[in-house]
Amino acid sequence: MPTQGASITVQGGLDLVSSSHALFRTPGAATVLQNFESSTTGGYRRISGFEKLGTTSAVIPSGVVTDEMQGIKGYANGVVVAQGTNLYFSTTGTSYVQINKDTFTTGPGTVSISSGSATVNGNGTSFTTDFAAGDDIKIVSPINGTNIYKVLSVTSNTILTLETTAITSSTQNHLTYGIGGLLVGSLPAATTLPRTNQSNVKFVNFESTGGQNGTLYFVDGVNKISEFSIHDDGTYHYEDLNNTAPVGCSLIERYAERIIVSGQTLNPSTIIYSTWI
Repeated sequence: MPTQGASITVQGGLDLVSSSHALFRTPGAATVLQNFESSTTGGYRRISGFEKLGTTSAVIPSGVVTDEMQGIKGYANGVVVAQGTNLYFSTTGTSYVQINKDTFTTGPGTVSISSGSATVNGNGTSFTTDFAAGDDIKIVSPINGTNIYKVLSVTSNTILTLETTAITSSTQNHLTYGIGGLLVGSLPAATTLPRTNQSNVKFVNFESTGGQNGTLYFVDGVNKISEFSIHDDGTYHYEDLNNTAPVGCSLIERYAERIIVSGQTLNPSTIIYSTWI
């Protein structure tokens, strides 16, 4: 019996939600793809195959073949890898730099903070050179420990304002402080911030003041919520969130200007959102 063929233009795109009736009206969408992918020029193309990141020169991020991969996320034209108890970044796959490091350096002079105030007063400081709005400042107190804040504005070399009030019940003077950001060449010598028993790490990218790459926030069900970013000036920034941030979350998502987390072992049914990022 003779048959007549029909020509259908393959438009590209994997459609998993439209009804069969809707798909009849717009032929060319795929509902199942196997060994194919959407093409950047339209339609579909056969997947040529897969190879190691770094091809024949690929290396193991931690250098230890038995360290399990716990998470992976594309970022800044490269990839962030959680392996073993550390985090690594690479743009080539042929070398990695460990990024869960203390990326603050001690600033010149000392600072003073007061209860209920967001103002930081400096003595011998260079705030206008070392900080801009959106930067991080780490303030070390013998009473309240180490806390990291976002800078709201810089008034002069000796006065800046935080986005939140300083954590202190009294006026404290002569405190040391840290300036956020290290160039990649300084990371190997920086102090490691350990991630105990990390597993199944989940990432979310959030737009931020650091530049076009945004900031990665991540959780692993055990440790604090952490953030990592590479700024437009080439500096690397990493920190564990403190200031009342929940610990041990296993789920994370972004919504509007908030980070949403959940999955704490002690509060498995509680959803928590950030009041400020």
